[in-house]
Amino acid sequence: MNIKKIQGRIPMNIKKIIPFTFAALSVAGALSACSDNKVVGADEQANSVAVHLEEKEIASKAATLLKESSKPNVATTVIVSRKLNEGGIQEIASTQVLEGDDAYNRAMNDIIAVDTLNTSYETAEGWRHYEYSGTESYSYYRDVYSMQDENGVTYGPIHSYESAVKMGDGWHLIKSLYCWNESKWFTSNDSVFEFPEYLTAYEHEAYGKIDLDYSSRDSLVLNQFVEDCIADGGTVFKSAMGIDTQRQPELRCTLPSLHENPIRISRWEKYASYVISNCRSDVVPEMRIPKVYCPPEKCDGLNLGW
Repeated sequence: MNIKKIQGRIPMNIKKIIPFTFAALSVAGALSACSDNKVVGADEQANSVAVHLEEKEIASKAATLLKESSKPNVATTVIVSRKLNEGGIQEIASTQVLEGDDAYNRAMNDIIAVDTLNTSYETAEGWRHYEYSGTESYSYYRDVYSMQDENGVTYGPIHSYESAVKMGDGWHLIKSLYCWNESKWFTSNDSVFEFPEYLTAYEHEAYGKIDLDYSSRDSLVLNQFVEDCIADGGTVFKSAMGIDTQRQPELRCTLPSLHENPIRISRWEKYASYVISNCRSDVVPEMRIPKVYCPPEKCDGLNLGW
């Protein structure tokens, strides 16, 4: 993958920043999609939005700490550990500032290498059980990582989490990876739209399918995602979310799932590698509407001209 160098910087006289909400809604939407099209209740949707806004705030604090701690010509890594309080709300447990990039690289390699959904959430180390508005779930939140190399290039913040949510007679498994780097943001009409790039897998044991959602503005990788999904025997659903719906597309690849143990996520390593390797400040933000071709017999969803 060729990495483009930034040719221009985001203007500093921005009037306002539009907070990120569409990924939170995508999680709520995925929950309804994987529950035989049953609509998620208002409480669950509100909780999903709140949780993702908390993640954005924690990622922002990681980025701020990195800026405050970095030194010229020295690689610096920031690690922010999270915890859930009794109400299921994320809080910062601790922070670390380390010299070098070894810790960052190890953590990213671990995220890429584990291409399965955890089915041992009830006994797995680090998983937290809680109930909210009558919904039972288990969650595991990895530390948030950000790193600035010796050349001043910022990587991350990167955060990932896994969860298992009780839905009806079965459990809904989720695994997500998010890049919050400012190179992903989109500027329009003196506003900044904070669009992260993300990869999320969903599986519900009662419906025999696994969904892999990928959101990006890189048309080359989006087209590759479509080709890979079809080659694996899957179908593609095209959508887009946000205030400007044509600016942040999302593709969903749906594949059969046998609910094996472990449950393998097809192509996780490939697209997690892309999200992580491309989560850096010297990548040119893509401002145009991505062009994605999808054969009509293998693709469904909104026709947004991309």
